[in-house]
Amino acid sequence: MKYIQTKVVYIDRDEQIEIKAIEHDIKTRFINFKFIGENKILDISHCIVRIYALNSKYNEVFNNLKIIDGAKGIAQLELTDALLIEGVTKYQLKIYDDNGGILSSKIFKLIVDKNLMVDNAIEGSNEYRALDEALKTVGELNSMKVSIGENTNAIKEHDIFMRESRKEINDNKAIFDKFVEDSREFDETMKETSCFNYVSNPIFSTGSLKGWELWGNGATCTVLSDTSLSHKYSLKIKCDSPSQGVTQTISGLVYGKHYTFKAKVWVESGTPGIMVRNDDSWGGAIFESSQGYSKWVELKMKFWAKEGTTPIYIGTVNNESKNASFWVSEIMLHEGYGEIPFIDNMKELYSEKFQVDLKGMVFGDGDGTYSNSNNGDLEYTTGGITNKYPALTYISAFSIPAGNPGRVNIKLPKEFVKRKSSLKWGVVPKGYYYNTSGNFFPFHVAVNAVGEAYEEGGFIICPVEGYCRIQNGANAGDVQNTSINAVLIALA
Repeated sequence: MKYIQTKVVYIDRDEQIEIKAIEHDIKTRFINFKFIGENKILDISHCIVRIYALNSKYNEVFNNLKIIDGAKGIAQLELTDALLIEGVTKYQLKIYDDNGGILSSKIFKLIVDKNLMVDNAIEGSNEYRALDEALKTVGELNSMKVSIGENTNAIKEHDIFMRESRKEINDNKAIFDKFVEDSREFDETMKETSCFNYVSNPIFSTGSLKGWELWGNGATCTVLSDTSLSHKYSLKIKCDSPSQGVTQTISGLVYGKHYTFKAKVWVESGTPGIMVRNDDSWGGAIFESSQGYSKWVELKMKFWAKEGTTPIYIGTVNNESKNASFWVSEIMLHEGYGEIPFIDNMKELYSEKFQVDLKGMVFGDGDGTYSNSNNGDLEYTTGGITNKYPALTYISAFSIPAGNPGRVNIKLPKEFVKRKSSLKWGVVPKGYYYNTSGNFFPFHVAVNAVGEAYEEGGFIICPVEGYCRIQNGANAGDVQNTSINAVLIALA
């Protein structure tokens, strides 16, 4: 009876393959491995496939797999008792071609559960079937070439070969163990590394210092056209004393997490650097002359956050940096210690005439006239004066009854309720008033808003009053009140 599982091994992927079995289930459990590389089946027709494993008792297993269908990349592994030791057995598959090449899989796990029939338990030990088979083959070849009298020398040679092979296996195990440890450390580093850049305006795409502040007195900081890093601008900084340059406050960090702060600099003179103030602890990285002047080099430092908000600095960051002239660009602060290339702030979109970030959107002519979003409203600024764009417009003609004065309340459409904070409204008279009979003429005509608009019953109400008095030209004491027409204009 055979119980066969099929597993696909992707040579170039970090996919874990877990196989579960019961200890001591010998001569019944088999695994068919199908090898895939770059989405293509690996032809293993003229190859040897072996397993190197280390069980939970730290016994080594080094066995051959049976080639089932070489063209389809299928090889079969028998789960021997050395592999079926209770616990987790780590193993790696290796393909040897006829040119001496070796192709190894990732490290996989065989999870073996306890067999309740402890009476049949067998103590695990090292198993080297692949080596035994290799030695057997060599022995058979030698037996065809040497006489019976030379068998003693052949055995000695085999013994030497065995010792050398065991030494090679031990050396390979040491290399393998180091590889496992390095892989674990690399995996942990990359898992905690994020590509999000916390720095605002990191390549000065606005053509300005937006998001940055000057640090210290006396430094000259100018954003200039520069395409040497394939961006439109870079920042030129000239310092004449320590503690000068630019600074920015980074927020949203998580206490205890690891972060990397780095920047590209082109140093003309001096020794500038980068620095972080982390809960009143100062750390940084200084340009070294050995890095080379007049070329782009990277300054980088690592730290773990002691607070959620951290200022960063670029300039003359220590007392020895008294003078410096340099360019800076591609500034990045990201989570983790992993090595990743520069990435712009994905929550920002900057240009001279168009800017979008967490604070809103700004667009204009790049010369002092622009529009921007502010708390849900759209504002227009020119000549230093800002006005809101109206989203709603309402114009209505109505009649005010005769009175001293006559009064009327105008109800605005319901959508004005949500924009009452930006409501602007006014009223004006409509038409010209006179009497066609007798000798009357307009004496007092006026239309006014009565106080502020107010909300009532789910609507905005605009109170209005109006006067329309006509006087008898033949009798000054003959004054009459009449109705008046008006127009209301509301913007919000």
